[in-house]
Amino acid sequence: MQSISTENQKTRELFAALKLLSPGTYLREGIDYILESRIGGLIVLGDTPEILELTEGGFRINCAYTPTRLYELSKMDGAIILSEDIKRIVRANVTLRTSPTISSNETGLRHRSADKFARETEHIVLAVSRSRNTLTLYLKDQHYIFRERPTLLPDENQRCSS
Repeated sequence: MQSISTENQKTRELFAALKLLSPGTYLREGIDYILESRIGGLIVLGDTPEILELTEGGFRINCAYTPTRLYELSKMDGAIILSEDIKRIVRANVTLRTSPTISSNETGLRHRSADKFARETEHIVLAVSRSRNTLTLYLKDQHYIFRERPTLLPDENQRCSS
């Protein structure tokens, strides 16, 4: 009985996180800019003292969140820390430190860091892959990969409506 309750809670948490990244949200607009530019990125949602203690280097930004600012800051190599309510960009170009005891099956450095940091902090971490042009959401021990949005060719649209 306990495992069903735990699975339901995990599902609710994942759906709430996915809702933040729905097309048309302010956060998704910034992510889409990063995906379109194929530069990649690493984004942490939450600026708790625990999260900030596990980061080093970078810059204190503390400015209002806008999709364009997120995109511009993602051009740097490090992670971007957003406030929990996604209203402020707190830090940029930071290194995420994780415990060496936390394991990950991810192979790329960006995705491995995102996975381990999400497990350690239990906060949402987003990895935007430059090479695969995908967005992966990590939350605790779960992850969800957003595939490329399908695009229809104009000719295909005309054929479907005939």
